[in-house]
Amino acid sequence: MTRDGASLQADGKVGLLRVEYRPWAHEWDISHVLKPGQDGADRAKSFTLSGLAMPPKVSLNGRPAEVRADGQGFQISLA
Repeated sequence: MTRDGASLQADGKVGLLRVEYRPWAHEWDISHVLKPGQDGADRAKSFTLSGLAMPPKVSLNGRPAEVRADGQGFQISLA
């Protein structure tokens, strides 16, 4: 969780993950790759961003990601 209350949560296990949050620009830069041999059904399929007042701009592995409203947060698919 950041000092302004924003957080990221995965719906399963993640591999190698790097997250950069820029609150002044409402941007998230997320890099994620599975570790070798990590292919189980318990791996993460999406991330949920919460604690945000407006939809963020998100890049996932260097590409723009689709952001969907999901209850109190915003969801990004890893598929």
